[in-house]
Amino acid sequence: MSPVSLLGPHLLYSSHQPSPNPRIAELEKQIASLRTRLNGADPVAIEQAHIKRLHEYNEVKDSTQALIGKLAVMTGTTVRAIHEGFGLPLREE
Repeated sequence: MSPVSLLGPHLLYSSHQPSPNPRIAELEKQIASLRTRLNGADPVAIEQAHIKRLHEYNEVKDSTQALIGKLAVMTGTTVRAIHEGFGLPLREE
């Protein structure tokens, strides 16, 4: 690693000179710990994968809610009753 590492679009730090500011030194220590935990993985790729999973989850959830609504209409009951009948929560937690 070079003496200067890019941490973000606007933040540079020197890996060879500890900061005289204790808060900055603590943050640099936390950054080093997080980099170790990443084990070389790209944090942006991890974030993008999470966003993709959340998008897929929301699509499945929306489709499920649409089907529950249609089932309620077909059976002449309410969405609440369908949720209760299947043991589903009425709200996200």
